Amino acid sequence: VSGSVYECNDELARIIGRDRAEVLAGKVTWTEITPEEDVPLDEAAINEAKATGRCTPYQKRYRRPDGTLVPVLVGYTLLEPDRERSF
Repeated sequence: VSGSVYECNDELARIIGRDRAEVLAGKVTWTEITPEEDVPLDEAAINEAKATGRCTPYQKRYRRPDGTLVPVLVGYTLLEPDRERSF
């Protein structure tokens, strides 16, 4: 929920226009590639997941390095015991 990305497959890297190694090295966070107007969507999903352990899938956008926005569908389950990391 802090914005860090711990895992990344090739498809996510392609979608966000980044190199997978760059993402895995901690040089990209989902919070920095989320446009400000989509932050309330993330906040609502995080609150839901903290309360229930998961969030209802929702659509938001990520910003690529060239500034274009790409729509993505996000859904996750928070991992125990601290419910700070998702899968």
